Amino acid sequence: MNHRERLIAALSHRQPDQVPIDIGGTVNSSIVVEGYAKLKQHYGINSEDVLCNRMMRVVKVDEQILQALDIDTRGVYMGAPIKGDDPGILQGLKERIDWIRKHTDCAAVLALPPPFIHISQSLKCSNMPGSRFRHSQSNFVLDADINRT
Repeated sequence: MNHRERLIAALSHRQPDQVPIDIGGTVNSSIVVEGYAKLKQHYGINSEDVLCNRMMRVVKVDEQILQALDIDTRGVYMGAPIKGDDPGILQGLKERIDWIRKHTDCAAVLALPPPFIHISQSLKCSNMPGSRFRHSQSNFVLDADINRT
C-alpha cells in the first residue's frame, strides 16, 4: 500500500498494511514551535517557521521532515480572506494539491477552519455515489482527481 491508500483504507474501515501516521495534516495534528525547533535541529533543517495557527502556536511541517518520518499525509491549508470578489481562501489550493499528487503518494488533507463545517454536522460523503471526499470532523482527505468537476 502507498501512503494515500493506507489512509483511505483506515478511513473506510478496512485493514491497512500499517497504521497511518499524520503530523501536520491539520492544525490539531501539527507540532508547537518549540518542539518543531528541536525536530528541525535534529534533521539539520534551517527553514523559517510558518505558523498555521497563531493562537495554538503550531507550524506547517517542512516536507523534508515529513519524508524523513515517512508521514502518510500532507496538509492543504486554506488562505486568509482577501477584500473584493476573491475571498482568498481558495488561493493556492489547487496548486498545493497538484504538487502533492505529482511529488508524493500521500493523502492530501484539506484542513478546514471550524466555522466552515461544524464538528456536529454529519456529512455522509463516503456513502455518496461518485464520492470525492472522506472526512473526519472538519478535515477532508481529498481522494479523487481534483481536476474533475
